[in-house]
Amino acid sequence: MIVTAISAALSAGIGWYFAAVIGSDRLTDAGREFLPGGHRDEVEYNITDTIANGDTVALPRDTVLSPELRHFLTKGIPNSDYGGSSHELNDELNAKGAVPGERTLALYLQGRRRQGIRVTNIIPVEIRRGPVFDGALAVLPPQGPERSMRMQIDFDEVMPRARTITDSTSGKPNKPGDYFFPRNTIPLPDGKQNPPIEINTVISKGSVSFKIRVEFLVGVKPRHLIIDNRGQPFRLTAYACTSANRASYRYAVRMGPGGILPLRNPRQTPLKEC
Repeated sequence: MIVTAISAALSAGIGWYFAAVIGSDRLTDAGREFLPGGHRDEVEYNITDTIANGDTVALPRDTVLSPELRHFLTKGIPNSDYGGSSHELNDELNAKGAVPGERTLALYLQGRRRQGIRVTNIIPVEIRRGPVFDGALAVLPPQGPERSMRMQIDFDEVMPRARTITDSTSGKPNKPGDYFFPRNTIPLPDGKQNPPIEINTVISKGSVSFKIRVEFLVGVKPRHLIIDNRGQPFRLTAYACTSANRASYRYAVRMGPGGILPLRNPRQTPLKEC
């Protein structure tokens, strides 16, 4: 009995010591690393376009086209076949193409630690710049509504960084304001998914590919993760504008009354964005 009581007291004392010195939250997080079923990731994420896949896509001039993609760009897809367009075609457009002008990404983050997690920076990395994509333009119907955005990254800047959005009340487009970080940080409570962090990316000259680096603190320890587009970098290109309301492409297709159909004169593509 005496031995049992001493053992219990020692166990309680050791437990109190580790909880007091190390911290119960850190102990819980350490257990998640090793116990079956525990959360090993510090932050879980998902990223999507605020307009679902199937929006406007531009291809570079030297793109090697598969037979399916060439048929799509030269023959289009009639309404009767639109719903059955293949996943391979969408995957090829995603792998080779870029979104022209503007792309808004919805980044969902969820903390997986009892210790406080706070996002301290979101920056584009692995930036690669190139000429405007003027090989082909596919103007496709959006599959979902746009949502308001919280920050913007302008790739016309030499060193693009996330900025706040200044809401416009005059009907004009919103304008970027001050740097979003470090003035702001974003807390990630344990096990709760935050509303999406909406990142509006824009470009008006050339093209760019990039990934997104999210920097955060777990307690006081700095961590980061790199986010890409399903194994590909995110790509953004300016429109291949030649004059007001006109652009030039080798191929161009657009949704019309009969389906997605090729334009007769893609070198004179009408575009309000120009």
